[in-house]
Amino acid sequence: MNAYKHVVYWHDTEKVTFEAPLRERVDCDVCIVGGGFTGLWTAYFLKETEPALDIRIVEANYSGYGASGRADGFVTPTIGKDIQALVKEFGLQRALEASQAVGRSILEIGRFARKNRVDAEYEANDYLMVATDAAQLKRLEQDRGLAERMGAAQAEILPREESQAVIGSPAVIGSMRTGGALVNPFKLSRRIARVVREKGVTIYDNSPCLRVEPGVRPTVVTAGGQVKADKEGRSARSDRGPTRGSPWSSTCSRRG
Repeated sequence: MNAYKHVVYWHDTEKVTFEAPLRERVDCDVCIVGGGFTGLWTAYFLKETEPALDIRIVEANYSGYGASGRADGFVTPTIGKDIQALVKEFGLQRALEASQAVGRSILEIGRFARKNRVDAEYEANDYLMVATDAAQLKRLEQDRGLAERMGAAQAEILPREESQAVIGSPAVIGSMRTGGALVNPFKLSRRIARVVREKGVTIYDNSPCLRVEPGVRPTVVTAGGQVKADKEGRSARSDRGPTRGSPWSSTCSRRG
């Protein structure tokens, strides 16, 4: 008999209490489809900016069930893990601005946790980029040089001996330290959900979005109800889309 079962490690670290599903027709300032990081952070920062906003989140399962609560737990300062492609596509200045924003976001998670007394097992530490062959070492040197051209200070590349002293692997021939952190992504998503609820955001669990009806006042439709607002903005994962209620798909509608 196969003793293995499909589980998500993080999901065993936090007990889930479901919020009530959508069972009515409501109007609000902002409707967000998906209770993952994209939707939850959107709700959080909107409430920080305008506390009076009426914000509703419709979620297919529960906050953190999908990709956000299944991440690897590494908070890294990388954007697509390819700085050369970033610079080629957007230029040095835009690439620098994007990299700085990502770097700040690592610290912002820690600030959010302290401000809201959130225990998400957040631990700020270093992120070590390593090379295990000559080609990877050359790429590491090129990335470092490109980052310096952008105006971003970079640590020195550690030689083989120093790198192996940190990693403990004979395969590593070089490395470079940069900022980073560890976090329990499931706990973080559940804690953000708690914080936004305390700020007055309504979250409807077990309410997958069936469709978004366009118009002057777009309407988010679920099996149990509807949420109507005045303006719509949407961001969706390409592999699922908004009708699946993906935690990365968001429909934001704001009045006025």
